[in-house]
Amino acid sequence: MMSIVAIYLMLGQADPLLDAQNSYRKQDYAAAAQRLEPFVKENPDAVEALSLLGTVEFMRGDMVKALVAWDRQVKVHKPSYAPHWQRGIALYYAGRHKEGREQFEAYQAVDGNDVENSVWKLMCQAREPGQGLEKAQKNMLPIGLDRRVPMMEVLDLYAGKSSIEKVKAQTLKAPENQGTKPQFYEALYLGLWEDLQGNVKASQGHFERAMKLEPASVYMREVGRVHRDLALAGKLPWKGSPAPR
Repeated sequence: MMSIVAIYLMLGQADPLLDAQNSYRKQDYAAAAQRLEPFVKENPDAVEALSLLGTVEFMRGDMVKALVAWDRQVKVHKPSYAPHWQRGIALYYAGRHKEGREQFEAYQAVDGNDVENSVWKLMCQAREPGQGLEKAQKNMLPIGLDRRVPMMEVLDLYAGKSSIEKVKAQTLKAPENQGTKPQFYEALYLGLWEDLQGNVKASQGHFERAMKLEPASVYMREVGRVHRDLALAGKLPWKGSPAPR
């Protein structure tokens, strides 16, 4: 069966998915969405398009639209579910915290050495009705070894076994060949930690610092930006409140 892209090429028409990918790389999320929305409407089971549309809408701060696309993606292509940590992050910001926790629990089978997965699962559980931070800390996903400095210290911070000062001290010990990655991860996850404590002003400062660093992942830099933008617009489901203990 001929692919959708091949059909567009045969007809001599521009490929909307390729156009959207190019716009996404330029961080022109509005243009990417404009190309993808009619395409997905005509091709509701196009997994790659659904994945990209969800990403684009997330970057625009629209968690409802992002999850419409990603929920559809994991429905029509079940192997997409377990690796879909991006969907888990969107679920956190959408206030669908139980589903977010379950998403990160599923991802654990994909990578058991990723501190970020354990942290996001904890944040979802901490804000999940009837759960809270202390219960989430007792049920953190076990991590083998995340070699990125200072991620293992970040893990201890979220577990209630370390401090912001110790995370910063660990960052200073990072090998030079890691560049600015340690400073980026420190800033991003201290920002998320402060937000979890209800310290909105402090969290914003960390996110601003993270956005100025060259990140290991442009995606995660944008997560920090999206969080900051949602907070400034008063659109976070928890409205700056700390997670229940």
